[in-house]
Amino acid sequence: MNMAAGLIIITVGLAGGLLYKVDYVYGIDKKLFLKINQSKKLEKADFLFQMFYPLGTKWWFTAVILLFAFAVPSKGVFLMASAIVMSLTERLVKIYIKRPRPFLSLTDVLIRQRKRPSDGSFPSGDACRIWFLAVAALFVSHFNFLVASSAFILALIVSLGRLRLGVHYFSDVWAGSMLGAGFAAGCFLSCQTYINTI
Repeated sequence: MNMAAGLIIITVGLAGGLLYKVDYVYGIDKKLFLKINQSKKLEKADFLFQMFYPLGTKWWFTAVILLFAFAVPSKGVFLMASAIVMSLTERLVKIYIKRPRPFLSLTDVLIRQRKRPSDGSFPSGDACRIWFLAVAALFVSHFNFLVASSAFILALIVSLGRLRLGVHYFSDVWAGSMLGAGFAAGCFLSCQTYINTI
């Protein structure tokens, strides 16, 4: 089990996310987005989505990747290389697909994010980065329950926040999450295979 496992996760994520191009799936995607974006029940949690939103940004991602690389020097180069390739993949897919953001395609979208993104919607870069970090935290902590569960809860909050803040559909977040998780899992599993062979 090595990079192949990561590639499977990435492929399932991107292929599943691209199903939004099917009208029936897009209808579900749109309804789910509007339900979360306009839900009155989630109003009390809005401060959480706004407070934890920065955890998916490039600056936070870079800082934590460097921290992990220093914490686990034997895997540092693999980790940074994987993070760079993941970021390039996310950017290239986004440029190629050119999916409009929900606030540009739909009416009555509530924008709760201060700065409106100007790039494409698919896949979610924030979801990609936070799930890379969550899976990396799982491996770096040697599967410590408290660290891993905290990282995954934060990843879920950031991911749900992308819909709540009005900037992504569920399919964008799904694809981004799987892209990030797949690259991180592939990185650490490949590292383990490599270390075991030397």
